[in-house]
Amino acid sequence: MVLKDLWIGDLVKIKSSGKIGKFEGSIGNRIALIKIANKKVEVLAEDLESYREPKVKKEAFKKVYRSSPITIKELDNQIDLHLEKLTENHQQIIPEIRLDFQINACLSYIQKAIDQRKASVTIIHGKGNGTLKAEVYNLIKDFKEIYHHQEKNDGGATELWFRY
Repeated sequence: MVLKDLWIGDLVKIKSSGKIGKFEGSIGNRIALIKIANKKVEVLAEDLESYREPKVKKEAFKKVYRSSPITIKELDNQIDLHLEKLTENHQQIIPEIRLDFQINACLSYIQKAIDQRKASVTIIHGKGNGTLKAEVYNLIKDFKEIYHHQEKNDGGATELWFRY
């Protein structure tokens, strides 16, 4: 990747680790400063590629919402989106649909929290490479009931506040 083509704040993926970060500047023509989870790391330009946040369309999950993995009557005040916390059969979920399963669970949880008129909830998405967190942030934009969100647990969770 040519560093002069990047703008500060652009999302990039580090090829060798798969981590997603924001371009913060460069040192010369070969080394980029990338911010990942509030830490700046130096990365060689050839180890970077452009990254675009995946867009999730809420409509694509409406049908699946009816068969939600969330089945409890009274919702807890938080959901952990790690696969092993969502289902006992997490090893049987093929890699191609794991992220969809997690997003679907999040969508279902948020909708049920709104239905139950919760004041606030916490979504634990983990730190990881940031993909699930980006998907969660994309998803919450579609809910007019969510008026504020804030990171918790050093960026591994997001707290949502609702207004009805």
